[in-house]
Amino acid sequence: MKVSVLVPVFNAEEYLAYCIESVVEQTHRDVELILVNDGSTDNSQAICNQYALLYPNKIKLLYSENKGALHARVTAMRKATGDIFVFLDADDCLSPEALERIVRCFEEQFCDMVLFNAGSCEKFPTRNIIHTLESGTVFDETSKVDAYKKIILSQIPNSVCLKAVKANCVEIPDYFYQINIQHGEDLLLSAHFLTKCRKIFYLDESLYFYRNRLGSAVHSFNLERKESIKTVHITLEEYIDTWGIPELKPLHNARKVRGWVDNLDLLIKNRKSMNRKDYREELLSMSNDSYFRLAYVSMDNTVLSLHCRLLARWLYTRNFFLIDMITAIKNIKKIFH
Repeated sequence: MKVSVLVPVFNAEEYLAYCIESVVEQTHRDVELILVNDGSTDNSQAICNQYALLYPNKIKLLYSENKGALHARVTAMRKATGDIFVFLDADDCLSPEALERIVRCFEEQFCDMVLFNAGSCEKFPTRNIIHTLESGTVFDETSKVDAYKKIILSQIPNSVCLKAVKANCVEIPDYFYQINIQHGEDLLLSAHFLTKCRKIFYLDESLYFYRNRLGSAVHSFNLERKESIKTVHITLEEYIDTWGIPELKPLHNARKVRGWVDNLDLLIKNRKSMNRKDYREELLSMSNDSYFRLAYVSMDNTVLSLHCRLLARWLYTRNFFLIDMITAIKNIKKIFH
């Protein structure tokens, strides 16, 4: 089986060589590597060119304006010719036998998707990401509701980089190519893949090496983040209707609130970089947003942590004084640590 490894590349010159070499040195040889330069302004394109010259039969280069990882991945999927799609970020890499193990699962399990874990790597600091499933777990048409619940409740199953998908199960809607989101694209793609795949197999092995960078979008606050989150979850609501599982909606509303509170946490962490007026206006904007307020009154809050419930309540009731207190306490802790 031919494997297409799809890599969006944006300003990844420091790590890109590790990423590319981890693919071209795989024990499974029938591989194409598709690199999509998403408008990089550093030396990434030159590195891509260099490796494409070294491996002309294995590497395909594509270029697009900076439109984000979702656009780059969809672009790569449309050009891919493999039987299996594997997703890799440009600052991460694969274990040497990753593709061999993945292909073997598809051949032995007759499945449409394989889930796997991320582990540690000697080349750079990382952290483990492990699915909370038993080894060999199978989701099929009779048990996929459990997979849908997991994608709603947990962030771990959402990463497309911990999924391999059969190409014939990937029918990407045109609107995936058109929407502009900078955060949450993994959740959107995961929901689409789960909908299309009839049988999903979990391989309890760490095949992916994930780099945890503090400067990445996951750890940064910006005003576009909220709009991306809203777009993703509004689309996810349509998938829930497609699945025909209305009981997931209160859980999904809790997930929406948790995402909103995550954004609030990032706003608090970045408080010092904003003037007081802008900070207050952003708090008020987050509190007044109908997306958040409707989710708050319709959610199942039993699945949220106490921290999340408190911040959500204070934001909903516009109790900014208590939110400011949290900010002050965190700043004091930083001084004494």
